[in-house]
Amino acid sequence: MAQTTAHRYNQWVRASTIHSALGLVLSLLLVNCHLTAPYGPSSKGPLVDSGADSALDGTVDGKIFDLSSEPGADMLAVDAPLDAPPPNDGNNDFPPSIGPELVVNGKVYVRKGSQEVFTWERRPAWDLPQGNGKAAFGDLDSDGDLDFFFGQRGQGTPIVAYENNGSFTAPAWLRRRTWDPPMATNEINYLGYTTPALADLDADGDLDLLYGAQYGGPIAYKNVGDETTASWQREVAWDLLGAGANQVCVTIGDLDGDGDLDALVDIVYSPAKRYRNDGSINAPIWVGTTDWPVAKVGTWEFRSTLADIDGDGDLDLIYGNRAGSVVAFRNEGDVNTPQWVRYASWDAPSETTAANPTLVDLDGH
Repeated sequence: MAQTTAHRYNQWVRASTIHSALGLVLSLLLVNCHLTAPYGPSSKGPLVDSGADSALDGTVDGKIFDLSSEPGADMLAVDAPLDAPPPNDGNNDFPPSIGPELVVNGKVYVRKGSQEVFTWERRPAWDLPQGNGKAAFGDLDSDGDLDFFFGQRGQGTPIVAYENNGSFTAPAWLRRRTWDPPMATNEINYLGYTTPALADLDADGDLDLLYGAQYGGPIAYKNVGDETTASWQREVAWDLLGAGANQVCVTIGDLDGDGDLDALVDIVYSPAKRYRNDGSINAPIWVGTTDWPVAKVGTWEFRSTLADIDGDGDLDLIYGNRAGSVVAFRNEGDVNTPQWVRYASWDAPSETTAANPTLVDLDGH
């Protein structure tokens, strides 16, 4: 059975299946949805409106379609109000939101609205079991959902790993100590917060690690395990040492559209440093650049995160500062030359302490 292709949808919920002498009637409830293609047991003929009302217009009404060129109608679509609350079955298995989501100090926000015009809405059921720190997400065990690293404060275990033992739409976070990366106490000082970033830096199919700390970094670890079992080996050639000396945070993304990963390094008291990858997808070589400037808003200490927020194919930017502000910039350049312009309507709610944002597609949509 081919599923409908739809836009602005949250979730398909099957209401009932009814058999009749004239054919199969499939009754569906479309929540927060506009129907754009047939969904049914057959697609032998064109989509034919058999009546019932005039339009799918965001009001509660019905519409019957003939999907099969056979006698009888095949589907009843119910067009629910676009501002109807999303369903939840009680298991924290929410319908997909407009991605990406935003995680700030362990608290999850989803977007309510359209791709470009929205507000951030809390989703406590997805919150991380850690707070007041920077999270980095990736599928570390190749099971199809996102796990995460969390940068803590202090010398004990500066970065802790969690496996998602649930699913994309119903995460269940399980502490996974065997994934924790080793410390490099002879190279950097862990007194403050550690800020991890996960990315495949050598194009071997698994996720490698860069992280900065209170004093020093970012330093690199190559994942020498496999797609299901992470194992970390120090990779000095990938370091960004010298990028900053205090409150160092690294963010990874392809900022010049050449297919490899570049870096933003946030440090205290000064604008973010930018590094173009002049190596390859297999072996990064970081070269400082004055391209891609980012203005700072508010007090010192900044932590950036990159993602395509508005769905136009390039990377937008959000950063948090020490005062707790979560500040957004829209990329009004392109995939080859980002130009980040202040975009206050995308700002997220402020924190009462330093804000550590991460943009991530938590539900796979």
